[in-house]
Order: sequence, then C-alpha cells, then structure tokens
Amino acid sequence: MNPYKEEIIHAHAAIENSLGTGVGTLEAEV
Repeated sequence: MNPYKEEIIHAHAAIENSLGTGVGTLEAEV
C-alpha cells in the first residue's frame, strides 16, 4: 500500500471514530 493511500485511510478512520459512525463507511470505500 502506498503511503498516500494509507494516510487517507488513517484520516478517514479518525473521522469515523470522531463521528461515532463506526467503520462501515471506511470499509465500503476501501
């Protein structure tokens, strides 16, 4: 996995966690 994509995933995971929406959206986008 390239660093850029990994950074996006980490950022999205943090946003999901902050919103308390779980990882459903993150999994769908990966």
